[in-house]
Amino acid sequence: MRGFPGGTARKVTFRGGSSLVQCRSSRFNTNSCAPEGTGFGDLPLPSRSDSSPSCPRLGQPARSAPILILSPLHLALAKCRDFVLRINMKKLSFSILLGLMALFAQAAPPLTCPIMGNEIPNGATSTTFRGLFVQFCCPGCDLRFLAEPEKYISKAADEKRVVALSLFDPVAHIAVKDPVGTEDYRGIRYPFSSAESLAKFREMPELYAEAPDMDSLTCPVMQTKIANYKDASGYADFEGVRYYFCCAGCDAKFLSDPAKYALLVKKSVRKVGAPNNEGLSPKPGSRIMPTCAGCAGEARLLSADGSLANRWTLSMRYINERRHTASRQRISIDYALSPRLSVGLERSGSDDSTGPKKTNGIFNTLRFSDGDTPILPRASWFITTEGKHHPSLVLGLTSDRLSTPHGQAFFLTAAHTIKGVPITPFVSVKTNSFDGKTVFPFGANLQVAPRFTLQAINDGDYTHLLLTHLGQRQTMSIMLAKSKYLGFAWSVGF
Repeated sequence: MRGFPGGTARKVTFRGGSSLVQCRSSRFNTNSCAPEGTGFGDLPLPSRSDSSPSCPRLGQPARSAPILILSPLHLALAKCRDFVLRINMKKLSFSILLGLMALFAQAAPPLTCPIMGNEIPNGATSTTFRGLFVQFCCPGCDLRFLAEPEKYISKAADEKRVVALSLFDPVAHIAVKDPVGTEDYRGIRYPFSSAESLAKFREMPELYAEAPDMDSLTCPVMQTKIANYKDASGYADFEGVRYYFCCAGCDAKFLSDPAKYALLVKKSVRKVGAPNNEGLSPKPGSRIMPTCAGCAGEARLLSADGSLANRWTLSMRYINERRHTASRQRISIDYALSPRLSVGLERSGSDDSTGPKKTNGIFNTLRFSDGDTPILPRASWFITTEGKHHPSLVLGLTSDRLSTPHGQAFFLTAAHTIKGVPITPFVSVKTNSFDGKTVFPFGANLQVAPRFTLQAINDGDYTHLLLTHLGQRQTMSIMLAKSKYLGFAWSVGF
């Protein structure tokens, strides 16, 4: 490299003490200048002890003013280097922090079904009770829980399981969507809106977890009915009653004069778990069972989730058929061992003078009976209730003489409601113990009004029509059996 006369030089000091002697000549090639002691460049550099550094090519003294005249590229590279170093240090610190948290923190145990103890699957059945959100492993468990909620929560607490999530901060009494922390106590997971609330709860959990036996889901300030606990903004306790609020701000007004506002909603106060309190007890059946294929002319209530609605069901039916007295009238009683399994007894026939035939053994009695046997067994088992992507499956046996003249009938029925249409078609396979004849009944339930359902079924031999009114615990039907005989049916649950 060559230098040119007439140039000047100056010294630039870097962070850390290194320096650069650079020519001021516009014709000087700056690649020949480099930080002291680095070994960069192709020329020897003056030592640090030289009090008057000069340009290595021109020999002229450098100006003492430490003016930074590095090229923009040098500056940009230096800044990038410092930035990357800072970022890497931050990442390292953050990684260390996460590692320590993972080492010392204990993951909250998952919620389990209060009935079966199983983990909660995706799309699980859920309900609310006393400000708690509870999920279940399978349909039907919700009905058992709502019948005895305190029992199952206490059982879960004894087993060190968590089965319910509180919708409210138990210290601040407000709904919590994004908690800063949670605490498990006696089978319930409580969320907290602040660290202060969490600290107070940990000091006296038994005090803050206590809940009154009475509540009101009508806002005492606005007199607005709250559809569900999860829709409330918060609550306040007054004289043994928990009052829920419809929106923020109502709590402050209520606490300014609780006696005044409590009086306004006195009629809405009820015992926790009482009927008609939203989310606290099984809703009445909203539809009827897609007939059991062997039980033509029967309307049994189902809950909204498709499981059996009542513990006991008593049914009676009369048909104006003169030729076959065995099918003229029928009485049955069923007991639900679980929300999906019921067993019962039935009696068909109307001729009191007819006695049981003399047969060899109970199996032959069931096989050849045609109305002469006073009492016969029956059962229905929901293998699965109806889901979003699968039908309900019901397996059972019966001896309804309207569609099974002799012996016992065994059936399997599949049903699924058409999306967006109030129609539930079903198809079955049915055989019997008398001659082994197998048929494929089919039909549909059509909801013609909020409380009325029209059911049509072909049982493999005959066609039957029923128009049923659905009540809170009972059903009443008028029917046309075998397309020509008028009749009526009635059932009640308890």
